[in-house]
Amino acid sequence: MERAARVDERTAARLAALALVAPGVAAGAAQVLVFRELLVVCYGTELTIGLILSFWLLLGAAGTLYGRRLGRADEDLQVTLTRVAWLTLWPGAALFAGLALIRCAPWLLANLLPTFLSPLAALGPGGEAVVHGLALQPGVMLSLFHIVIVTVAGVSLPAAVDGCQFAAASRLYAHACRRLHTSAGGRAYAYDAIGHLLGGVALAWIALRLLDPFTTAAVGGLLNLAVGAALVCHCRRGNALRLSAAMIVTSALLVTLAVPLARWSLRVQWQGHRVLENSNSIYGNTVVTRLGSRGVCFFRNGMPTGTAPPMPTIQIPVHFAMTQVEHPRRVLLISGGVVGALKELLKYGDVRVDYLELDPRVFELARRWLPPQEAACLDDRRVNCVAVDARLFVKRLAAGGKVTPYDVVLVMLPGPVSAQLNRFYTVEWFSEVKRLLAPWGVVCFQIPSSTTYLSGPLLLLNKSLYATVQSVFRRLALLPSSDRLVVVGGGPAAKLAEDYGQVQQRLGRHRISASIFEREAYAQLAPFNRDLFLYRLGQQAPVSLNLDARPIAFFYYQSWWFQHFHHGSAHLLERLATLRVGHAFAVIIGLFAIWLGLCLRPAWRPSAVPGAVAVAGFAGMVAEVVIIFAFQAYYGYVYHQIGFITGAFMLGIAIGGMWVGRMVDAALPAWRLAAWLAWLQLAGAAVIALVPLLLAATWAWSGGVVASTLSANFVFPLLTLSIGVFIGAQFPVASLLWAAGRGGEAESVPLLFATDLIGAAAGALVAGALLMPVFGAVATCLLVATMSALVALLLAVYMPVAARA
Repeated sequence: MERAARVDERTAARLAALALVAPGVAAGAAQVLVFRELLVVCYGTELTIGLILSFWLLLGAAGTLYGRRLGRADEDLQVTLTRVAWLTLWPGAALFAGLALIRCAPWLLANLLPTFLSPLAALGPGGEAVVHGLALQPGVMLSLFHIVIVTVAGVSLPAAVDGCQFAAASRLYAHACRRLHTSAGGRAYAYDAIGHLLGGVALAWIALRLLDPFTTAAVGGLLNLAVGAALVCHCRRGNALRLSAAMIVTSALLVTLAVPLARWSLRVQWQGHRVLENSNSIYGNTVVTRLGSRGVCFFRNGMPTGTAPPMPTIQIPVHFAMTQVEHPRRVLLISGGVVGALKELLKYGDVRVDYLELDPRVFELARRWLPPQEAACLDDRRVNCVAVDARLFVKRLAAGGKVTPYDVVLVMLPGPVSAQLNRFYTVEWFSEVKRLLAPWGVVCFQIPSSTTYLSGPLLLLNKSLYATVQSVFRRLALLPSSDRLVVVGGGPAAKLAEDYGQVQQRLGRHRISASIFEREAYAQLAPFNRDLFLYRLGQQAPVSLNLDARPIAFFYYQSWWFQHFHHGSAHLLERLATLRVGHAFAVIIGLFAIWLGLCLRPAWRPSAVPGAVAVAGFAGMVAEVVIIFAFQAYYGYVYHQIGFITGAFMLGIAIGGMWVGRMVDAALPAWRLAAWLAWLQLAGAAVIALVPLLLAATWAWSGGVVASTLSANFVFPLLTLSIGVFIGAQFPVASLLWAAGRGGEAESVPLLFATDLIGAAAGALVAGALLMPVFGAVATCLLVATMSALVALLLAVYMPVAARA
C-alpha cells in the first residue's frame, strides 16, 4: 500500500502539466461563453470586453494569491497533489453559477436588490433615493454600476477557481522540477496558455455551433474531473476514496443539470416574453419573441431590432432616402429588411434591391416566424438576399472594378450603439460607399436626435456624425424629428429634395401611399427646422470625426444612452471624453520618474521585477484589446473570433515562455537576467508601436475574398501571437530573477503570475473603456510602448546594482 501512495517527481511533473492544461481549457471556453452571455445582457456594448477581461484577470489573480497561501514550499508532494485533485471538482460548477447569474442578473437587480436594500429606504428620503439609484427599474437599461455588478458576478467564481488551480498545479510542478533540476516558471506559464488556447478555440468553437452554454460548461467540468481521476490514482487510499465519491457525484450533477438549467435561466432572462427561438451563431445571438397575438419581435445581442408587423415609423428613413433620387432603380439595403424596410422599398415597382445581413440565420428565422405576407418579400424576384458583412461587400465591389453603381444606399441600423455598428458611421465607411454610388446617388442613415432638447452627449453625437458625413459628402439633406435625425449624403450630381413640396411630388410620381412619412415630412421639412438644427450644432465646440481607429461616436452614444436612466454613468463618460493624449503621456512619465527615484533605494529596488511583469501584462492586454476592436471594425463579428484571438495570444505566451525558458537558467548572474528582461521589454514595445500600422496595412490588403479570409483567420491571430511571444518570454526571466534568494520558483511563479494578471486586468479595463474609443488605436499603442520603454530604462538602472549584489 505504501508503494501505491508514493509518487515520483517525474510522474508528479507530468500530472502537474496535465493539471495546468485542463483548467486552462475550461477557462478559455468560459471566457468566450461569459463574453457571449454578457453581450446579450448588456445590450451588445463592447465596453463589456474590457470589463470582462479586466475582472477575469483581477479575480484570477486573487485566486492565484489565495492558492499560493494554501501550502508551504517544503510540504510533501502528496499533499499538494491531493489539493490539486480536490480543485478539479470546481470548474464546471463555478461556470454553471456564473452563467446562471449573468442570465438572471436583470431580474435579480430589479426584484431582489430592492428587497435587500429595503432597510435603507426606512431611513428617509435620502435612503429611498439610494435604493432607487442602485436598484434596476423594470425595462431600464443597465448602468455602468449594474454592468460592473453583473460582470463581477459572472466571472468571479470561474476566474477565481482558475487562478487557484494554477497556483496549486504550478506549486506541484515547481516541486517536481526542482528535484529534477529543471526550470518551472516559463513551462508552467506555457502549459496554462496552451490550455487557454485549446479551450478558447476548439471547445468554444464547437459550442457556438452545437451546444448551449451550460452543456459546454459541463464538458469543461468533466474534462477537469478526468484529470482529477488521473491524480486520484496517485493519492493515498483514504483521500482517493473520498475524491472518487465526490467526483462521481459532481459528474452526475453536471450531466443532469446542464439542459434544465439552460432552459430555466433563459425563461428568467426573458421574463415577460414568450421566446419562440433563441439562436446563436458565430455572428451573435438572435432571439425571436411573440408580440401580441400574431406579431413577433426580433432581438439582436439583447437589443430590439424591430417587429413584424413593422412599426409605422419604418416608412420615414426609407421614403426620405428614395425621394432624394428622381428615378431610383438600384438600392443597397443594409439590415432592417425583415422588419419592414424591404416591404416599403418594394412599393417602388421597378426597383432592384441587394439586401445584406451579417448573419444568415436572420433570413432563416424571418422565413420561419414572420407572417406570410412579410416573409414573401424575401423571395420577391426583385430582391437579392446576401448574408455578408456590408463593409466587406462594399469593399470587394469597389476592388472588383466595373460595378453597376447604386442609386440609394440605405443603412437601417439603430446608430453607433456598439463598436460593431459604429463602423457604419465612420469616415472610412462613407468614403467606401461613395465609390459605389452613381453621381446622383445618395446614402441615408438615421441617428438619435431631438428637436426639443439637444445638448450634452446627444449634441456631441450629432455634431460628430454630421461632421463625419460632411467630410465625405458636401451635399446633405436633413429630416430632424422629435427622436431621430435622418441624414442623406448626396453625390456631386444629386438633386436633393429638401422641402415638402419636392418630396410629395416625387412620392406621388410613384403612386405610393406612406401616410406616416408624409405627415412627418410635412411637419419637419421646413427651412426653419433645418436652420435651427444647424444653429444648435454650431453652439458646440468642434469635436473629433468618427474613425475606425477612434470610435468616438460609440463613446458619445453610450454616454447619451446612460443619461436616459443613470446620470452618474453619463456624466463620468462625458468627462472621460474630454481627456487628451498629452495628459496621459505626462501622467505616465511622472509616475515612472517617481518609481525610478524610489528604485534607487535598496528597499524599493526589488519592485523593478514584479513591476516589469505587471507592465508587460498591461501592455500585452492593451494591444490585445486594440486588435479585438480592430477586428470588430473590419469584419463586424468578434463574437466567436475573440476566442481565436485570445487563444493565439496565449499560444504566443506559451511559445515565448518555453523558448526563453530553455535559454536561461538559474546559474546566470542577476545582471544578465535583468538585461534579458530589459531587451524583451524593448522588443515588445517595438511590436506594439507597429500594431496600428500593421492593422491599417491588413485592411488595405484584404479587399478580395481570399485575402479577407486569410486576414481574418491568420493575420490577426498571427499578430496577437507575435505580441504574446514577447510578453510570455519575460515571465521565465523575471521568475528566475525574483526567485534568487527568495524561496525559489515554487514561491515566485504564483506571485509573479498574479502580478501579471493584475497588470493585464488594468490594461483591459483602461483600453476597453477609455483608451480605444477616446484616444484611438495609434495613441493607445504609443502610450503602452512608451511605458514598456520606460520599464526597460528602469531595468537598465537595476542591472549595475544587480551586478554589485
